[in-house]
Amino acid sequence: MNKKNNIKKHKPKLMEYFLTSEPSGSLPNPDGSKVAYGELYVNLKENRYERHCYIYDVKLNTHFRLTQIPVASNIRWLDNNSLVILARDNNSQYQIFLYENLIGDGQQITFHPGGVRIFELFNNGFVFIANNPSKSKNDKKLANYTHIEEEESTTALYYIDLQKAKDYALKIDHTFDENNKPLLPVIEISKLLPSQLAINKVICHSETKTLYLQCQSKDDQQFSLERSFFKIELDSDKIIEEYLSSKDSDIITQYGKITSMALPKGTQIRDISSQGNKLLFAFPERDLKQYTLMTLWILDLNKAKNHLESQDLMKYANCISRNLDREFYGINWTDQGVLVTYFNESFGEFALLSETGEVTVLDKQGLSFCSSFVGVSDSGWISFQGASQTTIMDVYLAHVENKKIVDIKRITSWNEKYAHWDHGTVESIKWKSKDGTEIEGVLRKPSNFDPKKKYPLIFHIHGGPSTSSLNVLLHYDDKNFYPTIPFVNKDILILMPNYRGSLGKGQWFHELGVDNLGVGDMWDIESCIDHLLKQGFIDESRIGAMGWSQGGFISAFLGMHSDRFKVVSCGASVSSWYTFYISSDIRHSVNLSGNPTEEGMMEKYRKTAPISGIQNAKTPMLLQHGENDQRISVVSAYELYRSLKDKGIQTELFVYPGMGHGINKPREVYAANIQNYRWFMHHFFDEELDFTKGD
Repeated sequence: MNKKNNIKKHKPKLMEYFLTSEPSGSLPNPDGSKVAYGELYVNLKENRYERHCYIYDVKLNTHFRLTQIPVASNIRWLDNNSLVILARDNNSQYQIFLYENLIGDGQQITFHPGGVRIFELFNNGFVFIANNPSKSKNDKKLANYTHIEEEESTTALYYIDLQKAKDYALKIDHTFDENNKPLLPVIEISKLLPSQLAINKVICHSETKTLYLQCQSKDDQQFSLERSFFKIELDSDKIIEEYLSSKDSDIITQYGKITSMALPKGTQIRDISSQGNKLLFAFPERDLKQYTLMTLWILDLNKAKNHLESQDLMKYANCISRNLDREFYGINWTDQGVLVTYFNESFGEFALLSETGEVTVLDKQGLSFCSSFVGVSDSGWISFQGASQTTIMDVYLAHVENKKIVDIKRITSWNEKYAHWDHGTVESIKWKSKDGTEIEGVLRKPSNFDPKKKYPLIFHIHGGPSTSSLNVLLHYDDKNFYPTIPFVNKDILILMPNYRGSLGKGQWFHELGVDNLGVGDMWDIESCIDHLLKQGFIDESRIGAMGWSQGGFISAFLGMHSDRFKVVSCGASVSSWYTFYISSDIRHSVNLSGNPTEEGMMEKYRKTAPISGIQNAKTPMLLQHGENDQRISVVSAYELYRSLKDKGIQTELFVYPGMGHGINKPREVYAANIQNYRWFMHHFFDEELDFTKGD
């Protein structure tokens, strides 16, 4: 008998899980000899999450921590032995730091007031997006207020020369005369724009000295479809030299050339070919509805050179994704083709798309991606965060040759570190919904599962709905708000349904819930209950549901409209789609085919809302919401809470001050987990309902 398989595994408590670190982004260096990766930690003392950068040396098979200060995930290699990264400065603002030869504390390159949002390598330095401190939103106001949907953006695009920035740092350390300080080698590129726009994407090509910008009219989310695009030709070396000698920041308008690009409405620019002659972009070809999937296109910049501003620009573009009906996440143009990540039901796939639309799915040896970000080097090396049915998340390094992964290696050791922990088991299951649609989901069971026993069941419903629950042993969702592993170790089954509207089955499935929100979701989930009851191992008297955002909405709908749930928990839940429409920063994202003010639409808004079931509601409901949630107003939580209270139904509401649509501070995340744990354990096992008690 194999003694190893009979070792009793540790069943970690919630706090133990909560304090574990996890991988967070990675990028191989140009020749694949090293990998920079992030590790995310919980800092309870400071009540914040901190990410540090580590370096893995492939040849030596060694790791070392590069950063001593918290960093963001914007890592870029300059060469095989030096990189730049966003890290916090002494004012807790993110700035660009240089790590030459991967030693030392890092040299600060930018000193931008308010910090840097994101940067990219360009020519002999970097372009970065940041707020322009000279364009404060309150400068022209009589008082402190927000003019809804009329506020101008303060974002700007800058260029900084690396060597001159290093020289500046040395000079500033030895300059004591405030009136004789050297000039920082930074110039604002966005002065070339025709008006004040919100800049949210920049793609760079150093060899052709060209930038491609994606902008929108204002910062607000509802303007995300009102995008404009520009090509900027920039001799950055000459401009910086002229600026430093003339001290005229408007010099950019003399040496930079800008051309608008008539790309279709809703476009997202994604990447550029290595030669700089083709631009990759995505746009919803059919229509601008939020449930319409994007298609990928390549624009031939040489052929379109004199037609960028023409309405016929699309004549010079071709679609490369016709043969793969999926929504794409990570998108990188490599020498092997366009590398994309996407969901195939509960599995995260990689594929290569050729310029003619040929699809090659890459074999990752049973691994599913756990983050859409894939690090790509020029020499064919890729790194990613992966897991499987039997493994938890780790960072992997692979090489792509002849459109195949020829070598794949796990370079971190989270699996070894937590090999003695009991995560239960996961498996993909399928069932038929009320209307005959096949639905897939992921069932998590205790390791000692006995099919002859009757188990409580909780549906853990993902948000979005434009995502998918993954069939992996441990994922980020298993630690965020909902204590799925502690539940399964208390002999509770967890079912993560990829309900209609989820990604992973193509356009038809993604729009299946349109105008049938809540109702169709309830069909999918109640049909799953029936399917599992036939298996004989479900306790029908102890069934619950929990989820955040769209998952919170579905949980609330189930609690208000179904009589099959003993208890539900709803995070950042919609109560009324009308309330959502008038108050959300993404009101256009709802899966309803029109606005509530349009003829015949109000009834669709009413019947698909949880609150419409209040007259027959009887299920106890836990509500959790961020006080400053701009996506789904906290008013929704109060509406559900007060309505249930008035009917005498047990309900608890927790509002998190300062939090938005999610909770981003460790103590508050732990509290949310504890609240959910206590809530379900009380209703399933009659445990004490004490929300202040840890585990």
